[in-house]
Amino acid sequence: MPRKGVLLPLLRAQQNIVIANRTLAKAQQLAEKFSPYGNIRAVELSQLPAQSFDVIINATSSGLLAASSN
Repeated sequence: MPRKGVLLPLLRAQQNIVIANRTLAKAQQLAEKFSPYGNIRAVELSQLPAQSFDVIINATSSGLLAASSN
């Protein structure tokens, strides 16, 4: 069973997930890995649909780098 933080619990709660990444291939890879567990799709960040989202989760490492430099 794959482990990626909050994805699996959200999918088990029957949430619709959109994975957006600068690189479509990376988003697709993650979406494919979790597709057996629920409704998840991949989009390139620049092609993010113009819709509203209930929750946005930023999972970049840039926030971690800024915190470690303090």
